[in-house]
Amino acid sequence: MANKQSALKEIRKTIKRTEHNSRIKTNFKHLFRACTDLIQAGDMAGAKTKAIEFQQIADKAAKRHIISKNRAGRKKSALAAMLNGTRIEPIAKGKGKSKTTAPAVSTEKPADETTETDTDIQNEV
Repeated sequence: MANKQSALKEIRKTIKRTEHNSRIKTNFKHLFRACTDLIQAGDMAGAKTKAIEFQQIADKAAKRHIISKNRAGRKKSALAAMLNGTRIEPIAKGKGKSKTTAPAVSTEKPADETTETDTDIQNEV
């Protein structure tokens, strides 16, 4: 634990900032979810008003470095695509690759097949 007065004050400031930033991030996520739910329900008028509100919150959070500018841009772009009808499903959650992957291709050759070199060797014997 910090024992200097300035260090204790910094801890208090950090706790306050963390709470404030988490409230903004939560609001950001809830607005995005509300917009996607309205789009899926077919209420485009309500979705457009929520989308405008979401874009303002996203820009403000990115300006204050609470979320990254790229994340705000990706979410706004995805929401606009859903509103325009070019994207049907919302963005997949999580990091990394999607869960649906192509089936694994085996690199081993089947046991019953022979290669040309095997055939040549059999003909010579």
